[in-house]
Amino acid sequence: MPLVLHGLGVGLIMVPTILFVIASVRPHLGASAAAACLAVRYLGYTSSIGLQNFFKLFEHAQHREVFRDQLQSGNLIFEDYIQRESHRVLQHGLQYKEHAAGLKLISERVNIQSFVRYGMDYYELMSIISISILLLILISPSLKSMYKKLKKNQISPV
Repeated sequence: MPLVLHGLGVGLIMVPTILFVIASVRPHLGASAAAACLAVRYLGYTSSIGLQNFFKLFEHAQHREVFRDQLQSGNLIFEDYIQRESHRVLQHGLQYKEHAAGLKLISERVNIQSFVRYGMDYYELMSIISISILLLILISPSLKSMYKKLKKNQISPV
């Protein structure tokens, strides 16, 4: 179902964009305009995947290190938390190396929190980029004149 919704969203965005570009060029350049639109879509997709992987590797590691810097033996909150985790592991039946198991549970929680922070940073950047592009489109006089010109022409999907 998520892939169907994603495909529907991409179709609702890309089809009108391609029709807009094809309608704005001379008829003999229509095929080249469609190919250019598909190339831009492909480059956008691959750069998005690359940017997402970069953020996942770099930001995730950076946030994990920041969180781990806070988890030092001198931190009283951390010491109390590890004692509670060790005691909880001991109550659930692990009677050997409960302190190491508590540290492992805390490490997993740090990984989860750093992943959440990476997601927040990534989607914040994508939102800023999207809003900037929308504002650029809204204030661009050439695009406004192109829209007025296209209103006069009938856009045909053929």
